[in-house]
Amino acid sequence: MIRSEIRDLERLGPLPADDDDYPGIDQKLLDFELRLAAIDPPITMEEARILASLFPEDGSTGYGLAWSLLHLIETLNINDLKMIVPEVNSEVWREMFEQRLKNA
Repeated sequence: MIRSEIRDLERLGPLPADDDDYPGIDQKLLDFELRLAAIDPPITMEEARILASLFPEDGSTGYGLAWSLLHLIETLNINDLKMIVPEVNSEVWREMFEQRLKNA
């Protein structure tokens, strides 16, 4: 079962790049932040798949919120995390996960 907060994040779409600036970006970031804060870990594999698709594709931090995505995904057990990492939509963030797995 996928929680409503994660479905809401899915509807919001990927985080904007750090240098994005467009009408409504402040509200999107606020909505994203509030929904992330409402998620009690751990998450499920299905939820992790959704979250893995929400990183800024350019590898930026999405105004810092990408770190929250990473930390939520890392609540998976190690075997599930290894299966999710290839699904991360950003090459930079995928490499970050891979490095953190090596260091674990």
